[in-house]
Amino acid sequence: MSSAGQISLSATSGTMIFSKSCFFKMPDVKYIELLVLPGKQMLAVRKAVRGSHYALQWCRDKANEKVPKVIGGMAFLPTLFDLFGWNKNGRYKMVGSVHRKENDCVLLFSTKDAVLYMDEDLLVNDTPEEVSSGENANDDGKRHSRKVRAYPAEWAYSFGDKYYSSCAELEAAEPKEGSWNVTGKGKPYIEADSAVTTHTEAAANIQKILTEMGADYE
Repeated sequence: MSSAGQISLSATSGTMIFSKSCFFKMPDVKYIELLVLPGKQMLAVRKAVRGSHYALQWCRDKANEKVPKVIGGMAFLPTLFDLFGWNKNGRYKMVGSVHRKENDCVLLFSTKDAVLYMDEDLLVNDTPEEVSSGENANDDGKRHSRKVRAYPAEWAYSFGDKYYSSCAELEAAEPKEGSWNVTGKGKPYIEADSAVTTHTEAAANIQKILTEMGADYE
């Protein structure tokens, strides 16, 4: 299945990158915020508000055009992988949709429909062997793995039908008239049985570390 020209997001447990089509939909945006809708297993992307501590640079300028920028996410992506039950050895790609109202815009990605890319060797062998020849061998004689796409199992007997239900779900997630608030402040996601460090505790720990390092902070 080709996703060329579509709004898409690719993520590993350490990095993420958006397709060029995302920039065309939000042409004046250089910094974004990524929000999670855990109950619906969705990701939302919006323009970062001025002064946001959660802003991510998703593109850079090159030869008078915007090109994708690899976003380092070691601080938060492993948590997202755990939240969505993803394999941390793979790469996931999602196709999204754009929702607009006047000057506001948000991109939505359904994580339930994410396509998994895995090394072929990891799918068929626990201990892949090195080869000294053949089409999958490098010049140094070591095997390079071919990426294999793995689609959700429930697509096997209803391929195509899921597309329409996914579209309906994304449409239902779009803010309705009177409730549109793209610039609203996000809320930390905390599960009932999880132990999440509060902002006050995190600030105290950071100050303690800086003090031990001899840093001068104000």
